[in-house]
Amino acid sequence: MIYNNSKSLQKQFVTGRYTLYMLLGGAVSLWLFGVLSGIVDDNADSHSFFARFLPSWVENVLSLGGYVAAAFLLNSFVIIEGRTPWLGGLFVWLAACCLLSHGNLVVALSLPLFLLLLAVLMACYVRVNVQRWVYSAFSLLSAAALLLPQLLYLLPLYLLFISMTGVLTFRNIMAALLGVATPLWLLYGTAAVFLGSVTLGNEFLDALKGIFSFSFALPPLPLLLPMIIEALVVIITTMVFSRSASPAKPLMRKIMVLFICLNTYLWLLSWFLAGSAELLFFWRLPGVALFAAYIFSIKFTKFYNVLFIIFNIMWIAVALFNITIWIF
Repeated sequence: MIYNNSKSLQKQFVTGRYTLYMLLGGAVSLWLFGVLSGIVDDNADSHSFFARFLPSWVENVLSLGGYVAAAFLLNSFVIIEGRTPWLGGLFVWLAACCLLSHGNLVVALSLPLFLLLLAVLMACYVRVNVQRWVYSAFSLLSAAALLLPQLLYLLPLYLLFISMTGVLTFRNIMAALLGVATPLWLLYGTAAVFLGSVTLGNEFLDALKGIFSFSFALPPLPLLLPMIIEALVVIITTMVFSRSASPAKPLMRKIMVLFICLNTYLWLLSWFLAGSAELLFFWRLPGVALFAAYIFSIKFTKFYNVLFIIFNIMWIAVALFNITIWIF
């Protein structure tokens, strides 16, 4: 019996005209369910200092806006060969399935910043005046870390990527060091002139002590199932990618390797940083969406159609799992 891939759910999803609208519609529906049922509001109070200053509906709007902004940035990444205009929608859908985290405004607003940092990093390849891009990438990372010190976890990945792209030269290393130092120099220069701003520097140093305190601990229960699914997706993607010539362009392949390393590295960190596990998970979610889009669009066969169905069943199970945890 010949497999008719023209009728497969996978191909209809990848080539469908309304795929993006279906994903966004499903995501908004889950978001509204979380708000109307009280899931979002119950959890917003537990892990967001914004709850002390903003009404819950403003938090919900800003939170959804953060994911949508991140989706636009993710859609601008040209990594997968072929058109995947629904990539950003897939990311928003995956985030929507994690209902218990919708109220975390810090996570939601950090995602566009996280993807912006990656976008600038991906511009660091052999080109004219690459030193400017290296300086910009590292200075933005350093400045962003003053607001969210966990971003310093990305520093090894920055060094890995500029090494893969062949720009790890003495001049570029100096540009990177100068980039890291510039925001810190501005901060402590300001503190020297305006003594009241010393508090900001002290808070940053205190935060550094906290983020580099490692001890093994299970991530929060709502994250365990999606983390297991994520690990399976990364393993399958790595196997498929290593045996495929797609994407063919060297830079696109290096960016794909960067995302595989990024997700693997942050996944392992999550088991030693229970306090930051939720933040690290959502930073990996764009990579999960990218990997799923890559697997879905690389080939239309019965095997990949089955993978597509299993992936969607598992992620719907994540939403049901979150709802079950909240009920009980």
